[in-house]
Amino acid sequence: EGEVEDLTSALDGPGYGGQGKWRDAFDPAFLKLGQKDGKQMLMPYFFSVWGWWYDPELFAKNGWEPPKTYNDLLALCAKIKAAGIAPITYQGKYPDYMTSGMLLPWILSTGGTDAMLKCQNLEPGAWKDPAVVKAATMIKELQDMEYFQKGATALSHTEAQGEFVNGRAAMIPCGTWLYSEMEKEMPAGRKMRMFLPPVAGDGKGDTTALMVKIEPWWVPSKGKNKATAIDFFKYLTSPDKAKQFVTEKGTFMAVKGSLPDTLPEHLQDAAGFYKSSTLLYSSQWREWCPDFYEIVGNIMTELLNGKITPEQFADKVEAEA
Repeated sequence: EGEVEDLTSALDGPGYGGQGKWRDAFDPAFLKLGQKDGKQMLMPYFFSVWGWWYDPELFAKNGWEPPKTYNDLLALCAKIKAAGIAPITYQGKYPDYMTSGMLLPWILSTGGTDAMLKCQNLEPGAWKDPAVVKAATMIKELQDMEYFQKGATALSHTEAQGEFVNGRAAMIPCGTWLYSEMEKEMPAGRKMRMFLPPVAGDGKGDTTALMVKIEPWWVPSKGKNKATAIDFFKYLTSPDKAKQFVTEKGTFMAVKGSLPDTLPEHLQDAAGFYKSSTLLYSSQWREWCPDFYEIVGNIMTELLNGKITPEQFADKVEAEA
């Protein structure tokens, strides 16, 4: 409290070069993620989109299609496993990837937005909701059918992603930073594309729901050059610099009109999902309750290692909540 500058007045002032209001340069949904009590405390810079990744050439070669529903996923995993490839790998040392890539999307898909928001807000009983048990059951079923790569719970993010880019696993949950993070390790000509987490066939959630994550920027209240810092960020979020960032860094900017005319192939699907989504959401409880978030990850690992049932997963998380 009192350590971060309120940037509301700066947003209502002119943007870079004196053109219009600065706030008009941003998608309002991303500004909202940095607000507290109606004040703009954090500013969005670039943002990531969460999804699942696959090799389009591998899929085309085998006649496979990215799954749209969970039943599609089960059928596809059976084919991939029969071909001698691990259907799915994941970054087991960092359970956030499973929480954000599977658990939360399937809570939302099964129980609707309210179920996910109640979990995020730690409402009593929320983590024992049938939607949570169902989402955990879907994860446990994939594990029981041996559709996850063996030993994935011991893999770091780059190790699991290395398994994916080198063709030893067909799919992986991750954000749009995957390509830039793994570019130097990818075999020549390797391609990757994204699809949304497969939805529960009988779910209540928005099938276009898209999880996003912003990288924030802020100004210390006790800083000696606050005005200069704000002017510099206006420059960084100007249309030309934002387009340059997308082109060179391979990720999205929270700035309107920042998509270049030609996007890298690995961003094209994610850009399409962003444009067509009718529900953008973010896992904010990771920042609100970091200790609890870590505990949920540990309980997720117990589920993946077969030490607890989906019902026990829900009970344990609810007790911690």
